[in-house]
Amino acid sequence: MARKKAATEEKRNRRPRERPRKLTRQGINLKQDEAAALLSSVANCIVSVHRFFSENDLYLLPSQTASLHSSLRSSVVLVAHLHSLFSLPDRLSVPRLPSPNPKRTCWFHRFSFSASSSCDSRWSDFFHMPKPVFDRLLLTIDPALSSPLAVAGASGSCSREVPSDYKLGAAIFRLAHAAPFPVIGKLFGFDQETACASFYQVCKALHARLGHIFEFSSSFLPDVIHGFSSAIGLPNCCGALGFRKFVAERDASEEGSDLENGVTMMGLVDSEGRFMDVSVGWPSSMPPSKILPNTHLYLEGKEAIGGPSFELANGFPMPVYVLGDSCCPNLPWLMTPYSQSNPGDKDKQAAYNSLHERGMKVVEMALGRVQSLWKLLAVRPKTGTLGSLPVIVTSACILYNFLMKCGETMPGEVDDCLDKTFPDFHGRNEDAEGARDALASHIMELKQVT
Repeated sequence: MARKKAATEEKRNRRPRERPRKLTRQGINLKQDEAAALLSSVANCIVSVHRFFSENDLYLLPSQTASLHSSLRSSVVLVAHLHSLFSLPDRLSVPRLPSPNPKRTCWFHRFSFSASSSCDSRWSDFFHMPKPVFDRLLLTIDPALSSPLAVAGASGSCSREVPSDYKLGAAIFRLAHAAPFPVIGKLFGFDQETACASFYQVCKALHARLGHIFEFSSSFLPDVIHGFSSAIGLPNCCGALGFRKFVAERDASEEGSDLENGVTMMGLVDSEGRFMDVSVGWPSSMPPSKILPNTHLYLEGKEAIGGPSFELANGFPMPVYVLGDSCCPNLPWLMTPYSQSNPGDKDKQAAYNSLHERGMKVVEMALGRVQSLWKLLAVRPKTGTLGSLPVIVTSACILYNFLMKCGETMPGEVDDCLDKTFPDFHGRNEDAEGARDALASHIMELKQVT
C-alpha cells in the first residue's frame, strides 16, 4: 500500500507544470504579462512623444502639428482598446497622457505672441496669408463675429464667448490643413463643439461681409473682356465656366442606397482666375445642361453679359459670351468646343478649339488653386455632411478672391480639379453654331495673317 502511494506521488511530480495563461486574439498569441509589458512600452512612447510635442509645437510645420495631434489621439484610443481586448487586470493598466497644464496657454496664444512681427513667415505657413492680410481680414469680418457662439453639448445648448481672432484663426487653420475639430480645439483652447460652432460662424461672416467680392456686373466686364482678348486672343469673351464634383465617402451601410453621392460646383472666372460667380450644392447626378438653367448666371447673370457686340474680321457682330466645356449647351452667349464628329473645316475648328482650351485652362487652374490653398476641399465628405459643403466651398472661393485682391501669390503647380466625367451635350442651337463658326473663321484669319 505504501509502495503504491509512493508511485502515485512520483507520477504526480512528473506532470508538467501548468503554463502561464496565453491570450489569443485574431492570430496574436501573447502571455498576459508579455501583453501588459508591450502595451506599457507603447504607452510610455506615446507619453514621450506628447511631452516632446507640448514643448516644441511652435517649431513644427502645420502638417506635423495636425498629424501628431491626430496620431496621438488615435494611439491613446488604440492602446485603451487593446488593454480592454486582452482583459488585463487593473494593476497592469497602461499610463495615460498627462493632463494639460492649466497654467500653460494654448498653441495659438503662444504662436501669436512669438510671431508678432508682420513679416514672420510662419503666418503664411499656418494660415496661408501673412499677418497683415490676416489682420485686414479680421477687421473686415469682425462685426459679424462679435456675437457669442451657440454651442450644442450633451447637457443642452449654451453660449460661449470666444475672441474673434481665435475664431478666424481656427477656421482658417481647418480650411488650410483639413484639421479635424478635436485638433482645432486643442490648438485654440476650446472643445470640439466650440471649434465646430466657431468654424461655421466664420463661414457665415465671410458670406455676409465679403460676398460682394464675386464681381460680376456690366461695369466690371470691360476689364474682363480686355483680359481674355489680350492674354488668349478671344474677342468679346467675358469668362470661363467650369464644373467640379465633390464625391462623398459612403459608409458600408449606405452602399447601394438612394442617397445622393455628392454635390456639384459651378464656377465662372475672369482671365486672371478670380471667381465672378459660384454656385454649389447641385446633386452630383445632375448634368451641367440641367444645372445651368437653374443658376443665377443663367436667370439673371446673362443680362449683365449683354454688352455691345464686337465686329469680327469677317464682319460678324460677335455678342459677349463665356466659355464652357462640351458638357454645356452651345448658346449664343456660351461657346463650347467643336466635337470630333462635327462636320466642316477641321483646320478652322482646330484653331478655335486650341484657343478655347487655353481659355478653359484659366478656370481649371482656379479650381486647382483653391484646393491647393484650402486642403479641406480635397477631403471626401461624409454623406451626412453634404448639406454643409456649399457654405464651405463658397467660403474657400471668397478667401481665394480676397487673397488675390490683396496681391498674394497663388500656388503655381496645382491638381486638375475640372471635372471631365460629365456627359457631352448633344443638343443644337443654330444661332450659337453660327456665332461659333464666325468666331472660328475670325481666329483662322488672324492665324493666317500672323
